[in-house]
Amino acid sequence: MGKEDKRAAIINSTVRVVAELGFHGASMAVIASGAGVAGGTIYRYFESKDDLMLEVIRELERRCLGAMLRDYPRHGSVRQRFFHLGHELIRHYMLYAAEFGPSLFRMGNGITRVISLPGGFTTT
Repeated sequence: MGKEDKRAAIINSTVRVVAELGFHGASMAVIASGAGVAGGTIYRYFESKDDLMLEVIRELERRCLGAMLRDYPRHGSVRQRFFHLGHELIRHYMLYAAEFGPSLFRMGNGITRVISLPGGFTTT
């Protein structure tokens, strides 16, 4: 498994483990086991559990935003753009509901993100 593959496996394992066991139940050993790597390997990619969790939040944000912006109607009306964003958000939620689990939302408490969307929209 290459370096990027290991990193992705660790992030994906973290999503699964936190969704199932919650933030406090997600030990680094359980995350490593789910990723198929040795426990210490995680620390080659992430300085701490907090660092890993922040990167998981960033990755989930990238996935969701990427899904919402796929085929975005840049030149459509405000209504068309709004409908597209809402439709794609709901579609992404239905396909990847575990990524939106309450445990994942709780681990992100205190983190505020500002995302600029095409067409001048901004969300937090």
